[in-house]
Amino acid sequence: MSKPPPMKEAVVLLWDLGRSVKEYETANPGENVVDKCRATMAELMIKKIQFSKQDEVGVVVTGTRETSNSLNTVAPSQYKHITTLEGIRRPTCDSVRKLATVQPEGGSTDLIDALIVASDLLQTRVRKLRYRKRIFLFTLAGDPVNNKEDLDSVVSSFHAQEITLIIVGIDFKYLTPEAGLLEEEWDDMTTKEMNEKVLWHIVSTVKHESLVIPLDVALQRVSDISTRTVAQRTVTRGCIEFGEGSSALKIPTFVYSKTLRAGMPSLRRVSRKARVLDGGDRSACKVDIERRYFRADDPEREVPEAQRVKSFRYGCTVVPFNEFDEKILKFDGGVKGFRVLAFVPTAAVRRHHMLQGTMCLAPPPGDQEASNAFQPFLQAMYETNVTVLLRVVRRNYGEPVLCAGWPHITRNKSVLYMAELPFCEDLRKYEFKNFAADEKPSDQQLAVTEELIKSMDLMTALDDDELESEAVKPRDTYNPLIAYFSQNVRNRIVRKDAPLAPLDAKIAATCSCWAGDENVLAPLFRKATPHADRLKSAFSVKPTRLTAAEANSRKRKYWFADGAPVSAANPPLPAAKRKKPAPGPVHLDTLASSAGKHAGASEGGGSSSSLSAGGVRGNAPSTATGSSVPTEDDGSFLSGGGANVLSAVKKRPPVDKISTVAPVRDFRDMVARKDGDFVDVAVMGMKDVVRRLLRDSIGTLLHEKAEACVVALRDVCLAEGEAHSFNAFLSELKASCLASARKQPFWHRLAAKRVTLITQQEAPGEVSVTPAEALSFVATAEVLAKPAAPAVEKPVEDDLFDALD
Repeated sequence: MSKPPPMKEAVVLLWDLGRSVKEYETANPGENVVDKCRATMAELMIKKIQFSKQDEVGVVVTGTRETSNSLNTVAPSQYKHITTLEGIRRPTCDSVRKLATVQPEGGSTDLIDALIVASDLLQTRVRKLRYRKRIFLFTLAGDPVNNKEDLDSVVSSFHAQEITLIIVGIDFKYLTPEAGLLEEEWDDMTTKEMNEKVLWHIVSTVKHESLVIPLDVALQRVSDISTRTVAQRTVTRGCIEFGEGSSALKIPTFVYSKTLRAGMPSLRRVSRKARVLDGGDRSACKVDIERRYFRADDPEREVPEAQRVKSFRYGCTVVPFNEFDEKILKFDGGVKGFRVLAFVPTAAVRRHHMLQGTMCLAPPPGDQEASNAFQPFLQAMYETNVTVLLRVVRRNYGEPVLCAGWPHITRNKSVLYMAELPFCEDLRKYEFKNFAADEKPSDQQLAVTEELIKSMDLMTALDDDELESEAVKPRDTYNPLIAYFSQNVRNRIVRKDAPLAPLDAKIAATCSCWAGDENVLAPLFRKATPHADRLKSAFSVKPTRLTAAEANSRKRKYWFADGAPVSAANPPLPAAKRKKPAPGPVHLDTLASSAGKHAGASEGGGSSSSLSAGGVRGNAPSTATGSSVPTEDDGSFLSGGGANVLSAVKKRPPVDKISTVAPVRDFRDMVARKDGDFVDVAVMGMKDVVRRLLRDSIGTLLHEKAEACVVALRDVCLAEGEAHSFNAFLSELKASCLASARKQPFWHRLAAKRVTLITQQEAPGEVSVTPAEALSFVATAEVLAKPAAPAVEKPVEDDLFDALD
C-alpha cells in the first residue's frame, strides 16, 4: 500500500485584483466576477471551518495600492502591491467576514511575484511538518508579467515543495491541457492569452494534481454539499495470528474504520454574558460543570471523594464495588491482536448478525514482507469463498470480541473487511407467527409481486439521461439532519443573525417529495406505478362485518365503567349493604404519597401574618407537637390504625440542625422535640438559615423559601415567648436588606405580605410595639425597635455578590 496522505492541509488563497479586473468589471457589469471569487473563497473557508478543523488557510491579495508582505519587508523595492490579508492559521468566522471588505483597487500586479509570496508564506508556516500544501490562484490573467526570468525558479520551487497549484480562471480562452499547451505564435496573442499559456505551462510542469478550472465550475463545486473530512488514522494495530505459541504465524496489520455512524454535532454551553464582555474569547466563554455529592440523610454534608464508591443496583439492593473489585472483575483479554479461530462458508455468516461499524484490515504502509504474506491469505479466502472468524482484542488487556472477516480484492487494493459478531447475550430471540395454509398467496399474486420488486430495483433505476444506472448510492445520499444543521451553521458564519433557512433542495430531493420530479427516485416510481396498480387489484380488500358478540368483545373497557351510574332510578346502596374491602396489606406507597401532600402544605409555612389599617393580626400559634402528620381523629387517612402505620413509616431521626433543603419542617420538628429545650437553638439556627438563603440566592430564586422561614420563625417566637428576639432580628433584617440593592426585593416582598413586628396586643408584657408602629415599620425605612447585637454575617461574600450587580 502507498503511504497515506497527510492529515492536515495548508492552503493559500491568492486573489488577483489588478487593473484588468477593474476594467473587466466596468466592461461587463453583469458578470460580477469579484463577487463570485469572494463567494468561492468564502465557501472554501467555511468548508474548512465545518468539516476540516485541523486545516489552515491564508489569504493574499495582489493589485492593492498598499504593500504588506514579509518579502517586501526584507526587500522594499520588490514584491509591491501585494498584501497578506490573513496569515496561515485555522480560519474563523471573522476570516470569512473579512473577505467582504476587499474591493478592487486598480493597483499593478505581477503573477510571478504573487506566487513567490504565497509560496514563501507556505514554507514559513509548514517548514518540515507533514502538511498537504495547495495554492488557489483566482485570476483574470490580464495584467502583464514583468519578472519572467523567475518563472523557472518558481516552477522548481513548487515541484520541490510538493505544492499543488489550482488556477481558478476568469473568462479563460484555453480550458483544456491540449489547448493550453498548444504552441502558437506569441506575436499574434494578447497579454491575457500569453499569461494563460504561461499558467498552463506551470500547471503541467508542477503536476501534484495541479489543474485549471473555470470560476463558475469552481463556485458550483464548493457550493455542493460536503461532509466532514476524516483523517486516515488507525483504530488499532496488531498481528493476525495463525496458531499458538512460538510456532504461530503473525502478520502485522493496521485497522481502519470503514463505516461509522455519524451523529449530530455536539453543542457546547457557553456564557452569553462572557461573550458580550470579552468579545467572544473562547477561554472566557467556557462553562465548567462541577459535580458535588451529598448524603441523602444529611443534605448539608458533602461526601468527599475518598468516601464515595461505585455500586450496582440489584433489585432494591445496592451492591458496592470498589476500584480493586473492578480490577479483579475486569476480564483480561491479553495482548492486543487478531487470532484466527476458524474458517466458515461465507453463506453461514448472516448479515443481520453483524454489529456496529465495519473495519478494514491492511498491512502497514511500506511493509513489503507483510504485504507478501497478507496477499496470498486474501486470495485463498476469495477463491474458496470462505469467511474467517477472529478473536479480536483492540487494546492490551482489553475485552475480547468475536469478528468475521471477508476479503475485498480490486485492481488498486486488497484488504480484509471485518465486522463484529454477537455473543449469546447480544441476540434477541423473538418468535413470530407463521402463515396459515389458507393465508398463502396464489401464483398470480406472487407473479405480480415479483414484477413490482423487479421494477423497483435500484440497480436499474433511470438517471437524467434515461439510462439505467444505480440510484441512491451511499456517497450521494446525505443525512438530512446533519446536512440541514450544517446548512444553517454556514449561514450563521456568514451572518450572525441569519434566520433558519429551509432545507436545501438537493437534500429534500433525497428524503422527501417522493413523487416530485426533482426526487432521485421519481423515475423509478414512474416505472413501477403500473405494477403497483396491478398488485393492488390482485389483492382485493373486503370489509368484514363483526357479529354483536365480537363487537362487544373488542370494545375497550375502562375501570370506571364497571358500575351503573347513580341516579334516582338507581340509588346508592346503604352502607350496611356495601361490599367491604377484603383485609389485606396496607399500601405504604399510597400512605407516603398522602403524607407528602400534608408535609408540602406544612413546608409552605402556613399563611403569612396580615396587617390592616385597623390593627395587627398574626398567625395562630403552632400546636405543641408541630407535626403535619394527620391522626386517626381527623379522618383523612385509613381508619383502624392506618395513621399509626403511617407514623411508623414517616418517622425520622431527631433534628439537631436546620438545613436549607426543608428549613421550615426541620425548624418545627426541632422545636417540638421532647428530649430537651431546643427552642433557643432552633431560633438561632433559623435566623442563620434566612441569612444564608439571602446570601446564596441568585436573583429572587430563594426569596420565597426565605419568606416562609421568616413567617415560621414569627409563629414560633410568638408561641414560645421569644417576641423580643424576633423583633430584633426583623429590624436587623430590614436594615441589611435596605442597605443592599440585591436584597431589597426580599424586603419589599415581606412588606407586601405585611410580615411585621410582633405587637403588644399579640404578646402582652413582652414587647411595647403598638399596631400603628408595626404598620409604619413595613411602610417606612425607620427602625423602631432597638436591635440586639446582630449575628456577624460574612461581609466578604456579601460584598462579592453586591459587586456582581
